Amino acid sequence: MTSDPGGGPGGPGPDGEDRKPTPRPDPPAPEGIEAVRRALCAEAVEVTAASFVALLEPVGSALWTTGADPSELEGVRIPQWPARFAAARAFARGAAYRLDDVASVTSPSCPLAQRSGAACALYLPVVVGELTIGVLATGWRMTLPAPLAAEREGTLAEIAEIAAFSL
Repeated sequence: MTSDPGGGPGGPGPDGEDRKPTPRPDPPAPEGIEAVRRALCAEAVEVTAASFVALLEPVGSALWTTGADPSELEGVRIPQWPARFAAARAFARGAAYRLDDVASVTSPSCPLAQRSGAACALYLPVVVGELTIGVLATGWRMTLPAPLAAEREGTLAEIAEIAAFSL
């Protein structure tokens, strides 16, 4: 090893003392809570074979998608009142709301499902204690048979619990 008068890795520094190599830092993680939101949605899409998953959180008098897979659904605003919107119903009631046939809905009550081309959708509240802090909206391009829908709802309920803990 050659001496580096500037105190480079492993050689003597300018004062003649041996220096240990400085470990390289890990690559930076994606930025903050936005990365957590996106990762939750991406994981939910993967494990449930959904066509979309979006996390909605209240901001003022509306719910906003703060994370989504695909990311094109981020930043969608859904009014909380009236609760005719599917996500707003799940949020206001603190209970799951299911749409078995998105195509039969004539009003824009489920814009995420309609934009993504989903055939059916499920909206699950994200709850901390007794407080609903968001909604996990999920859609599939095909109608799910009842047993599969129940299985997917259980999986998504676990992901909603993780979201509540993470937010």
